[in-house]
Amino acid sequence: MQRLLGASEHTAWLHDRDRPLHFVLTAQIAGEIDVTDVKRSLLCVQQKHPLLRTRIVVDKNEQPMFVSEGVSEIPLRVLERRDEEHWCREVERELHQPFDWEHEPLLRVVLLHSKHISELILICYHSIGDGLSSLYLIQDILMEMSEPCAIPSTLPPQPFLEAMLHQSDRRKVNPFLWTLARIGRIPIKSSMSPYPTRQPRLLYWSLTPTETAALITRSRQEQTTVHGALCATMLSAIASQSSNGQSHFKCLSPISIRDYLSPCIGRDFGFYFSLGITNHPIYPDTSLWEIARQVKMQLEPQMSRDSLFGDVSLRQAFLASKPSPQKIMAAFLQRFESDAMVTNLGRAGIAQQFGKLKLKAVYGPAVFTGMHWERILGVTTLGDRMFFTLAYSESSMSQMEANKLKHVIIEQLRSFVAKSLR
Repeated sequence: MQRLLGASEHTAWLHDRDRPLHFVLTAQIAGEIDVTDVKRSLLCVQQKHPLLRTRIVVDKNEQPMFVSEGVSEIPLRVLERRDEEHWCREVERELHQPFDWEHEPLLRVVLLHSKHISELILICYHSIGDGLSSLYLIQDILMEMSEPCAIPSTLPPQPFLEAMLHQSDRRKVNPFLWTLARIGRIPIKSSMSPYPTRQPRLLYWSLTPTETAALITRSRQEQTTVHGALCATMLSAIASQSSNGQSHFKCLSPISIRDYLSPCIGRDFGFYFSLGITNHPIYPDTSLWEIARQVKMQLEPQMSRDSLFGDVSLRQAFLASKPSPQKIMAAFLQRFESDAMVTNLGRAGIAQQFGKLKLKAVYGPAVFTGMHWERILGVTTLGDRMFFTLAYSESSMSQMEANKLKHVIIEQLRSFVAKSLR
């Protein structure tokens, strides 16, 4: 494979050169795992998905390009599983570790191995994938482990997402692109900028099947979405801890655009998402469900065809001016600086039983974006349970504050579902 990065992939690559931009998804698996099966399965999925066989080089015109020449196997680090919290410490470590995108594959894997319970941790460079891509990849890996040759051998390379938009969508202009267009022509720098010291930290929890079902039911009754309820919970919890008189809070939401692309990409591995942002006045007497309905109302127009896709020619013209990573980061912060981000993969829609192996939980996505307030709620619903991670940096919150935030979020969620459980 050899192609230039699309505009979205290119922007993420520039972002990463200023602040590392990759994400982590963790699968907890019950059953005895043979490490050789994991290695074989990784070879198979790397063969199946073209972007897993790439690295990035900068061509003579200073344009980043995916190439498959000289790409090694997906790195696998195997550790003996120590305890229930071990995977959290490894995710924190991996969030802090940048990718060597020029020399190594753009996915790496950690296996925390024990006889009965293991964790498979996928770390993905954002220019090649999104949370749903990694979720579907977990299924591919487990299918191959339980039934060799169960997955297709090789998929054809897909073009970048801008090339898969319907022609009518390409004329729309995203506000982020206007921000990019205003920041001017700056020569690209060849070296990565120093990254501010921000030690990633991670907390996790889950809802019971009864609580998960009740939250889904109550959200429908309140004429909103589960995602709206999750954003409202996160923002309300943050507002309850605010001591500076702040009354308006912003929430960032990744939005899957897979259903808008042509030809259909199904469950292919790639960068297929956009971002939406909502703004909410929150006071002590503000109803959580009112916030949840605001989230739904504000996101709906941002999820329309008219809003999801920017003017591709404008984006490409801007990138042709060779903006620096710092300018890309400045534009990102100007447009998307928020008090929190909720990245919700929704109901997984994947199997849980793979021969003698059972997928018990999926935690994440866990990600850092470089925002001042790194408070990112990752949510995945697997089967009848909802799983959560809260990623934060020590520079923005103390461990005590983070644990208090987690406690308030859990209490808010339980208050959300209390009516449905009566």
